[in-house]
Amino acid sequence: MAIVYVVVARGTTVLAEFSAVTGNTGAVARRILEKLPDETESRLCFSQDRYIFHILRSNGITFLCMANETFGRRIPFSYLEDIQMRFMKNYGKVASYAPAYSMNDEFSRVLHQQMEFFSSNPSADTLNRVRGEVGEASIVSMDACINSPRYPQFIKLSMIRTIMVDNIEKILERGDRIELLVDKTGTMQDNAFHFRKQSKRLRRALWMKNAKLLPTFFANNAVTLVLLKAYLKPLTSLLLSSPTPRRSIFQQNPPSLNPTTKKKSRKCHLRNESSKLFCSFLDLAPTSKPESFDVNISLVDPNSGRAQFDVIIIGAGPAGLRLAEHVSKYGIKVCCVDPSPLSMWPNNYGVWVDEFENLGLEDCLDHKWPMTCVHINDHKTKYLGRPYGRVSRKKLKLRLLNSCVENRVKFYKAKVWKVEHEEFESSIVCDDGKKIRGSLVVDASGFASDFIEYDKPRNHGYQIAHGVLVEVDNHPFDLDKMVLMDWRDSHLGNEPYLRVNNAKEPTFLYAMPFDKNLVFLEETSLVSRPVLSYMEVKRRMVARLRHLGIKVRSVIEEEKCVIPMGGPLPRIPQNVMAIGGNSGIVHPSTGYMVARSMALAPVLAEAIVEGLGSTRMIRGSQLYHRVWNGLWPLDRRCVRECYSFGMETLLKLDLKGTRRLFDAFFDLDPKYWQGFLSSRLSVKELAILSLCLFGHGSNLTRLDIVTKCPVPLVRLIGNLAIESI
Repeated sequence: MAIVYVVVARGTTVLAEFSAVTGNTGAVARRILEKLPDETESRLCFSQDRYIFHILRSNGITFLCMANETFGRRIPFSYLEDIQMRFMKNYGKVASYAPAYSMNDEFSRVLHQQMEFFSSNPSADTLNRVRGEVGEASIVSMDACINSPRYPQFIKLSMIRTIMVDNIEKILERGDRIELLVDKTGTMQDNAFHFRKQSKRLRRALWMKNAKLLPTFFANNAVTLVLLKAYLKPLTSLLLSSPTPRRSIFQQNPPSLNPTTKKKSRKCHLRNESSKLFCSFLDLAPTSKPESFDVNISLVDPNSGRAQFDVIIIGAGPAGLRLAEHVSKYGIKVCCVDPSPLSMWPNNYGVWVDEFENLGLEDCLDHKWPMTCVHINDHKTKYLGRPYGRVSRKKLKLRLLNSCVENRVKFYKAKVWKVEHEEFESSIVCDDGKKIRGSLVVDASGFASDFIEYDKPRNHGYQIAHGVLVEVDNHPFDLDKMVLMDWRDSHLGNEPYLRVNNAKEPTFLYAMPFDKNLVFLEETSLVSRPVLSYMEVKRRMVARLRHLGIKVRSVIEEEKCVIPMGGPLPRIPQNVMAIGGNSGIVHPSTGYMVARSMALAPVLAEAIVEGLGSTRMIRGSQLYHRVWNGLWPLDRRCVRECYSFGMETLLKLDLKGTRRLFDAFFDLDPKYWQGFLSSRLSVKELAILSLCLFGHGSNLTRLDIVTKCPVPLVRLIGNLAIESI
């Protein structure tokens, strides 16, 4: 069959189609429909392999057919004109607003019948039909012409007619070939332009990677020498001007007069006592039971034949439900896939109150503290006048679930095993073998996801913490103050091994006191690479609670928290979109994410709606570019590089250096330290913060910055240069 495919569409909405072959013909045709110019009346041709796509547009309706390259142009366009006449006669009034495939059942038979007629019947070609009519007339009158005295003239006229018909046919065929050649030339010109543009960009990026090492090396040495000269001299004079007598050390810390304290048996006794307390505390089982929500969610039946959506969101965590809420309110069909979408989230979340107020989520906080405090050491504490709150997981999830139900979001209870991609849609395969299709798949399943791809080494830092919500006899915390960080290490006085390790890789206490007998406690390693041992974190927590005199009656909730921080962003773009922990939105220096995901989910939703909700319904690679760049525009990527520089700096510091850094950090203007912790600063403001931090810091802090930060600084400059290309 010469004509093998035909489609009738309004814009990108397919009204009817028929295909005589298998393969991706329909997908190619839809891609052509998306790229057609905005003209109501036009005739176009596109070549693809050994086929030509013929397009006739009239009154906003597009008629497209695919035919063999050797079939020419006259018959396919005659076929399209015939289809146009039949379609407008039957559906002219409703074609402008009819839904997709509404005419397919009835009109596809007409498309098939006319396709067979124009492909196999010679009379379908007007030129052949005229030639046949003229030939028949000549045969009928042949006998009369032979007997006529003008027979020689008739022979000449017949020969002239034959030559003229052949010449006209050759001219038409030559015109077809010239138009096809023009189309191919235009396509080759566009491809050459894009190739030159991409090769230029690649050459520039490779040049930057090869050339940045030499100037940054010299700049690094120059900066180091200047700063050392400027700050080592006053530091040396300071140390020489105030020597500390050797005897003062013994006066402040007199040696014990009891020799028995140095015996090995005493150390063993302390270690055994610590282990006993350690085991008894950790052996307490949490008393809380898993909760689930009584919400009437709408479930998907994959066997119904309607398991196709605009957006499929993997995961029903805070980020996933927030995105589903905002995308679905625009009428986009959303399906959220999670093994247990009605279960309570396991982790506790803390946020600055003003962050949730700005998002309209203040009613989702179950406790607020008007002030926070940071214990730098045993002698210095910073009091911060910025209210802090604990997120009510129950209120927040119930609010998001109810919004999703109101917006007709569908849910499916399963775990996603695999994501498969085609040119314009993707499919998820669940652990029960069922498949759900959608135009866009968004992965909100967290850090452990395997569906997001990276094109750089994943050199993350890791925040690890052990947290417990406990009932205690009493505790030493003020009920109106939340302990953001407690860097004191006096609790490790009888734990020399833990104290040495803590001096190298410090941990701090994070405490939320609710009343005199209820408190949430969390021992946290801010960032380490590789990740700190979880058992080490729990041992330090036990030693701290024992030192503070906190006796645990019962453990209500227990959680283990491991957060990858910093590292590279996912490959941008790619076929699967991401939101939440696997999208790179975790603050690289602090580990905060919940408030940021609540703020960025509406931003991503707008980018998705601009593609899938538009009249042309952008899909495929164009949609992936739009949504990824909507979440990670250039300025946001550059800001993240600056925050990652902060993480790399923290990785270089020990306990004393970390204390000095936070001592200077919380002395800054609240605009800067609050903006830093909430990811609100621009690159310019972050540069000002760095200069102010260097100015507020002590001489030892400046020495740490000068000696330990050049390598991360060079990496930051190089990454910013690459992002800006």
